Amino acid sequence: MSQTVDDFWRLSVDAGLISPERRGELDREFRTQRGAAATSKDLAKYLVERRVISGYQATVLAAGHPGPFHYGPYLVFHRHSSGPLAQIFRARHLPTQHVVLLRFLTGERSSDAETLERAAARAAYAAQRNEPRLSQAWTLVDLAQYKFLVAEALEAAPLAVWMAKAGPQPIGEACRVVREIALGLVALHAAGEIHGAVHGGNVLRHANGNVQLLSWPLVGDPLAPQSSVCDERAIATARALGEQAGSSSPEQAATALCVAPELLVASSEPDARCDVYALGWLLLQLLTAPQQSPTAHEVTAVLVLRKGAATPWAGAAERLPSQVQKLLSYFLAPDPAARYQTAAQAAEALRVYAERSPLTVPAPAPAATAAAYRAWLAVQAPAPSSSS
Repeated sequence: MSQTVDDFWRLSVDAGLISPERRGELDREFRTQRGAAATSKDLAKYLVERRVISGYQATVLAAGHPGPFHYGPYLVFHRHSSGPLAQIFRARHLPTQHVVLLRFLTGERSSDAETLERAAARAAYAAQRNEPRLSQAWTLVDLAQYKFLVAEALEAAPLAVWMAKAGPQPIGEACRVVREIALGLVALHAAGEIHGAVHGGNVLRHANGNVQLLSWPLVGDPLAPQSSVCDERAIATARALGEQAGSSSPEQAATALCVAPELLVASSEPDARCDVYALGWLLLQLLTAPQQSPTAHEVTAVLVLRKGAATPWAGAAERLPSQVQKLLSYFLAPDPAARYQTAAQAAEALRVYAERSPLTVPAPAPAATAAAYRAWLAVQAPAPSSSS
């Protein structure tokens, strides 16, 4: 049975998106404009155009579901279906009108009190971090039936998408971009965390050239038993492909190339030098801008060479100036001991080459509602007194 106009109105009211009084006003206007023959699809389009509901909300209502859209003080209005934020929801915090991202927690571990307590503590400390080069976590919300982590909303495209269109970058600009990410890693490493997947898909590039590295809880497993690695997916993909035991899309396979050689051994534990290696691979990509993602077979071939302590990146870098090749060698050395040992060392080395490019592009100004939201959070969840 097809959905009627009255069905759509009823669902909109039941979902708490429109009050009964507002429905009456809008219904009279809608019927005057669209006529008696208008359908529920016409109504959905009308309400979206009037910005009464969002496109995502209209799609859910058209499927016959009244949401839910309200989760405590948050109203969900969009679901990311692809890209690095896939399956993460965009929502408005109703008391302050601030827009945030929600990552819902599912599975058995989301019901474990100790796991939730650890995630809540991690979010509380991350919320105090003032590093614009990293995505910002805010808090964990436990509504019994629904649990989710809240992070700052981001308005930027993945660096990988931009690189594919922009082509090879000048040395100064490439080094500036990677230096910014390295400085973000300095803050992450200081908190005892390793990123584990620094690649173009996990870096967002703003229109003014500013970059942000996606970090927990927007990447990886938000309820991982240990919190030292933000995103283990690239490591897992690389280990499978390195053993020629896995298959993946070209995009997924490409992320495995950021994984340091020592991590291809299952018993190896990531450290800061693994992220330094990933920075080097990203720098190489910015300088050479490959036109298409490698196949899983091609990635496997590279990873097998890496396991043999070879340097398969040298061919791609052979047209670069010798000093840049030397710089890359300190990032991409097969032996971790031969690399820059910290992200801070890497950032300082890049600064020399980035001198002709603005070293720091100002971060986007915070939303006008950000201060009010921070104040609301401070009342609801006071800042922790010390690090755990």
